[in-house]
Amino acid sequence: RMIGRLLQARQFWRIAMPIDMSTLTVGAAYSRDELARRWGYRSGTAITKGVCGSRPDARLVLFVTLNKSSNQPQYDDRLEGSRLFWEGESAHGHDARIAATRESGEELHLFLRENPGEDFTYLGTLELESVVFKADAPSRFVFRLLDA
Repeated sequence: RMIGRLLQARQFWRIAMPIDMSTLTVGAAYSRDELARRWGYRSGTAITKGVCGSRPDARLVLFVTLNKSSNQPQYDDRLEGSRLFWEGESAHGHDARIAATRESGEELHLFLRENPGEDFTYLGTLELESVVFKADAPSRFVFRLLDA
């Protein structure tokens, strides 16, 4: 029981940790470990998912790798000019929150890399243009880069 409470407290702390974007530069490359340190996490493993969020400061961060490893789901993610075409998570965990960013005022930020193992380039904020929700496959999102 005590372990369960500790895990819940740890999970809450991870979710509640603020994500400060003010020290980042659009166009600069950052490793997950460096971003984790800047945001107060112990290591980059705290932000290994493709979507990370912070409730206190109303920010969502997308980490997108264009060329996936062969052992990873092969999402059809691509950047065309100032538009990001992105397939959401298979489990749809953040679909509704991402789709509601315009109404909620939550900021959406993009970190992109070509290949696994490379640092991510911070491309700035995104605005949702459209979404097609799917129940049996990842939902499809189209975003516009605001800092392009």
